[in-house]
Amino acid sequence: MTFEFSGVGRPAVDGLFFRPYRGEVDIPAMAHVANACSAADGLEVKRDAEQMARDYASFNDCDPHHDVRLVEVHGELVAYTRVWRYQEDARLMLHSQLGFVRPDWQGRGIGRSLQKWIEQRHREVAAQHAGTTHQHQVFVQQSEVRRRALIEAAGYTPERHFFEMLHSDLEHPPSFRLPDGLELRPVLPAHHRLIWDTHREALRDHWGIAQSRPEDFQRWVGSKLFQPQRWQIAWDVATDTIVGQVKTWIDEDYNRMFDKRRGYTEHISVARPWRRRGVARALVAQSLRTLAEAGMTESHLGVDSDSLTGAVSVYEDCGFRVTKRNTTYRKPLVPNVAARGT
Repeated sequence: MTFEFSGVGRPAVDGLFFRPYRGEVDIPAMAHVANACSAADGLEVKRDAEQMARDYASFNDCDPHHDVRLVEVHGELVAYTRVWRYQEDARLMLHSQLGFVRPDWQGRGIGRSLQKWIEQRHREVAAQHAGTTHQHQVFVQQSEVRRRALIEAAGYTPERHFFEMLHSDLEHPPSFRLPDGLELRPVLPAHHRLIWDTHREALRDHWGIAQSRPEDFQRWVGSKLFQPQRWQIAWDVATDTIVGQVKTWIDEDYNRMFDKRRGYTEHISVARPWRRRGVARALVAQSLRTLAEAGMTESHLGVDSDSLTGAVSVYEDCGFRVTKRNTTYRKPLVPNVAARGT
């Protein structure tokens, strides 16, 4: 089924059509549009159509046939958007979005029309979840100037900022050591679930953390960032419990596409009783040494700029420097009551 834009504000573009997702056949053109946008915005992101198809087939927070809309001009894909939602806690459901308009078709009102569809779809979904607060949400990277202007014009306001940080001198890692009584242990398969659960518990008081679903663990185990041979897991010898972790990883595909030797010092957490005792600094330092031994020349991480644990200063102490400031925007969402029960 094909839908044409209609109503006030329809872009004045001949041959413009607005339609739902038709399945895997759409993926190559969607990847092309998204990659063109990323390149124009100076983002080092390149979507692989095969991986994107696998992702679309396994989504559990959206239904692409209802939550994706594509825009064609005379049969050629020029834009698309996808929405999804997740429960942050029992009181708040967040309705997220992404969207791409091919650079040569920007500035013609297509993005504004897609934004209207996004918010209408959010309202329809919110109407099926009574008894909770709803908000629109969108993550905008520093260089996405047009995207930022679009959503600010639509009434979104900054809710939180996130830094990207880079360490570019892995030949000289810091020398922080674990506190007495803690030790690093190799990761065994029997530890995987405990590592997952301990990390989730440590993040429970952090901003914006989605509620965990039963299928999330298996998705994590099957992801490309699951590289336990590179992790740093600190154990309390006396209690035989995990007190801190850094799950280091390397994206070989990214390094090949962008001619980098980059690793990631990510998924960092420390159990609350052990915070501010040097655990994170020691684990980050060991992560940097692990990456250097693997032939990497730099390490990247992302962090909440207002982290309650003072994480930014910890990472700066370890030699990381801020390279980008990205933003999560939100906007109040009023459910479409007319859609409730339909």
